[in-house]
Amino acid sequence: MNFLNQALLILALPLVVWWPLRRVMPLVLSQILCGIAIGPSVLGHLAPTAFAQIFPSGTLGALGGISSLAVVCVGFIAGMELDIDELRHQARHVVRTGLASFAIPALGGAAFAGWALTQWPALAGAHATQGAFIAAGAICFGVTALPVLVAILRELDLLGTAMGRVALSLAAINDMLLWVGLAGLMLVISHKTQTLGNWWWVLVLLLLTLVATLFAIRPKVSAWLADLDAGKELSTARFTLVLIGLLACAIITDTLGLHAVIGAFVAGVLMPKALRPRITQLAGPFSNALLLPFFFVSAGLSLDITAGPVWPFFIASVVIGSALKIISTAVPARAWGWRWAQALQLGALMQSRGLMEIIVLRVLYDAGVISQSCLSALMLMALVCTGLAMPLARWLDRQSAAPATAATIANLPAAR
Repeated sequence: MNFLNQALLILALPLVVWWPLRRVMPLVLSQILCGIAIGPSVLGHLAPTAFAQIFPSGTLGALGGISSLAVVCVGFIAGMELDIDELRHQARHVVRTGLASFAIPALGGAAFAGWALTQWPALAGAHATQGAFIAAGAICFGVTALPVLVAILRELDLLGTAMGRVALSLAAINDMLLWVGLAGLMLVISHKTQTLGNWWWVLVLLLLTLVATLFAIRPKVSAWLADLDAGKELSTARFTLVLIGLLACAIITDTLGLHAVIGAFVAGVLMPKALRPRITQLAGPFSNALLLPFFFVSAGLSLDITAGPVWPFFIASVVIGSALKIISTAVPARAWGWRWAQALQLGALMQSRGLMEIIVLRVLYDAGVISQSCLSALMLMALVCTGLAMPLARWLDRQSAAPATAATIANLPAAR
């Protein structure tokens, strides 16, 4: 099968599967499931001849290249969606809950990862130390996928409600902590896998790059793009400049051993705020509709449910990860004065892991921190947690004596 036939299958299959199920799952979850289904663990196991015909070895390089672009675009858009100024103005109880909803699952994930490593040493990757694996567990258990959460809130008609606004604020805080933690972990382990010398020099080079970008390059780019504020369209030349900056940041961090997605995220954060909606309007649909399905197929090709201790680790991860995420969000929300059903609904929404979890897992797998069996188990965990988020949140919404829209941020207790 040639590449165009592969592309048609990769793009069409998730849409066909999602359409009759659109009330219970977002499209991105269908893309992930289909990517895994046509990979070696499902199609390759059930119909190896058909799998070999669909994905001959000579075409895998093209899939890998497109999936790399998808990861870079997702990191870039995630950076643009992070509004640090808005987070500064959040009520203190929202910020505290956001910190708790990441820190408690992260601590629990670190403890669980340390224990799991003693039980199943095959979970560790080729370059993993005990500390790196434990830190990876903390990051993976703390993840909430902001893009998937937006899709779920849209399907539940919660985007304009207080429930939706609080959930997005908590997810943004989780996202910020996730990227900081991932960058820190990659920085620490990079000196073992790259040739630029001591990792302190990597840190210095990274900081110099950030300073140069923030104070030298960003103002010039902003000035060149300033007329967009007057309502002019983003021209091809200007959009190309944005893409050049994105790829340059990704290449720099990849060269420093920190993975390209870190640089893409930084590029998104550094984008002038006034330009972000225009850029997202152009890059978002292209990335979500065309690039991401290839990434999910590429991730599915790395999934092997027969590798090592996948199933016991997967089951334990689902139970522990879901419980920690829901409890760490619901208990503080209940303390604000929300009903238990609403607080638990918020916790259910926060376990939307999906896309970001899989990207983090790919980064950790490529860095040799986790093994293929660990990648497979945690990828399945991300799918189950994300798949449960929407129906569980919908059910809890019905259990509430008042709809979720009745809860408003204004009537919450004032921050002390």
